[in-house]
Amino acid sequence: MLIDLKGVGTLIEGPSQWMAGPRISPDGGTVAYYVGAAKNNVWLYDMERGTTTRRTFGRFHEPVWRPDGRLTVGEGGPGSQQIVLLSRDGSGQDEVLVEKGLSQFPESWSPDGGTLVYRVSQPQGQWNLWALTMADRGRRALAPSPFNQMSA
Repeated sequence: MLIDLKGVGTLIEGPSQWMAGPRISPDGGTVAYYVGAAKNNVWLYDMERGTTTRRTFGRFHEPVWRPDGRLTVGEGGPGSQQIVLLSRDGSGQDEVLVEKGLSQFPESWSPDGGTLVYRVSQPQGQWNLWALTMADRGRRALAPSPFNQMSA
């Protein structure tokens, strides 16, 4: 259920499995979320039309909107995941932003769309936040730590 600032709830119709990770699009018109089953997939709920559409087919999770309205998702299974920028409407080529590696998930974009912050599972078991700078595709740990870093 989506609840607005006035406390009014809207039921999001969709698949009858659990839903997680809802994110509202930059224009405020669409909610992206992922649905769990044998494989996770990303779904979109159009708030004006009240319709739900499956956006991915495979194993996709953790949708994050880029400021320009494109979705960034994690793709793959445990221990072998990459971060992908989906094509605008599903008919074009998706762009791999972070190659397959340990468990890694997109967290957020900078307001200008120039930097993606994502979390990476470390060999010791904790999560650390990393940044990918789009201009040079440089990646760096933000603040390496023995403690969990999440929800950037």
